Amino acid sequence: MNNGNINSYRIAKDIGLLVKMILIIAFSYITINFSGGNTLPNTFTLILVGSIFAVVSVGLILYMHINKKASL
Repeated sequence: MNNGNINSYRIAKDIGLLVKMILIIAFSYITINFSGGNTLPNTFTLILVGSIFAVVSVGLILYMHINKKASL
């Protein structure tokens, strides 16, 4: 295994962990809101989808950058 593959694996693992953390926070927020009888704000879905999209996008950019360096 070369250094590029190790770094690519690390980025993929970090993306998965960050998305998992975002989803845990989101479900905790939903549970706390609904247990108090409140409704979710209108922007909740936009923030949730945007944050997951941002994490995956940045991860893919890093992945492409590392693969470009490794191929040189």
